Amino acid sequence: KDLSTNEGGFLQVTLEGIGLKFATRRVHIDLCHIRNCSTQGGVFLLEEFVPSTQETIQHRFGSQMCNQICYAVLCLFSYVAASRNTSN
Repeated sequence: KDLSTNEGGFLQVTLEGIGLKFATRRVHIDLCHIRNCSTQGGVFLLEEFVPSTQETIQHRFGSQMCNQICYAVLCLFSYVAASRNTSN
């Protein structure tokens, strides 16, 4: 649930970043634009850097699975970092 709009939806962690699907809109956050992710209670916090405006936006999502979502994002960061290290 997007806490800023109160919309329920689906969040998917992929190799490219995070996909969000709501009833009326879809959002994709590129992995390279994610600056931070954490949890606070039952809330998944995600900071997105927007290059065109040079601003950081904080997204807040309510979920019973917020810890698992954050862990999946952190695993993705580790996977990408490890693959970059082996290709260099």
